[in-house]
Amino acid sequence: MGNVAESIEVLKEWAGRSESHHRFEMTEPADDAGARLAAPEPMFGEVPEWSLPPSLKEALELFSSATISWGPSIGHEEFVILAPEEIAEYSEIVYLPDGISRGADGPELSTNHLVAFASGGNDECAFCFDVTQKAEDGEYPVYYHHQDEPRARIRETGEWEDPADATPDFPSFAAWLAWVAEVLDQGGEPVSSYPGAFHQMPGRRDE
Repeated sequence: MGNVAESIEVLKEWAGRSESHHRFEMTEPADDAGARLAAPEPMFGEVPEWSLPPSLKEALELFSSATISWGPSIGHEEFVILAPEEIAEYSEIVYLPDGISRGADGPELSTNHLVAFASGGNDECAFCFDVTQKAEDGEYPVYYHHQDEPRARIRETGEWEDPADATPDFPSFAAWLAWVAEVLDQGGEPVSSYPGAFHQMPGRRDE
């Protein structure tokens, strides 16, 4: 699953020994759990009731938001673990409008099951929890979502539009953070930004 504290230490060490544009910066922690839970703003309906997963809560004891940057292009070559107001802002690219379908005869789709927790490499994508799939340990699976290729469910039935999405990209926030830390620590760059990037995420590669 990954260990949050260990991943944060890896990121600190990576930023300390790397080039000047390699940054890991954390804001001060804040008592913002309620604001975070209320932050998602779907365009219709509501997000299902959700709670902060334990691994994210562990990270939030250290910061309210954090920036992991591996290149000079601010907003693009970086992931930002979002503060509550940023989660609200990302609602614009996470949630589909009412009545959206793929094709004239396709079923209506919804992304109200998603809650953004981190940017995905630019302002068109985000890493999200699927808050309809809470595990026994309180964790939620993680999906990379791009507004041009949404990780949608059929609104009427709740089934995935793409059945392959039943396999998440990561099993938890801790696993996502461990992936980011490992890729950067090994001198790589996390796959991100483009619509089909999820095909290169660990969940899809393991199929």
